[in-house]
Amino acid sequence: MSPGTSAPAAQASITPTVTPTPTPTPMLPEAAGAAYLAAVCPMNEVGTDLNTTMQASPLDIVAARRDAGLYRDSVKAVIQKITAPPAPWPATVEEDVSDFVEALYTEMSHAETLSAIETREGIIASWNAWNDPTEPYPAHVASQKIRLKLNLPADSKASCS
Repeated sequence: MSPGTSAPAAQASITPTVTPTPTPTPMLPEAAGAAYLAAVCPMNEVGTDLNTTMQASPLDIVAARRDAGLYRDSVKAVIQKITAPPAPWPATVEEDVSDFVEALYTEMSHAETLSAIETREGIIASWNAWNDPTEPYPAHVASQKIRLKLNLPADSKASCS
């Protein structure tokens, strides 16, 4: 190097800084309860309508198929909302929410079957097979667990009013 000249500047090493992805904060129980009710209450109302239609005498086949299709679609909407919540579910209900969703797939399948049957006898047989009064519905069992853990009323009609 000659006098009066300076050494070349060392090139700065550019190393990207990795920023960890923050872990989303789970919903607080009150927010989780509100999200849960917002998802399930419309389905509960449609389910009540289907039950009313199925108890009518004489059975209106067109109404039964229509209401079963509406119920199927409302169950699908619940699955979509429950599986994409605004924030993660609290750890206390994660497993119950998963069980609830799995049971809803069965509900959706039963409703789809019912909506496609074209005979009165077939609709009644399918409804009776779906609604065995000696067995609790898995979706209802999981729902009650979620309700208990989120401090929601057990009465699904009253909590949706």
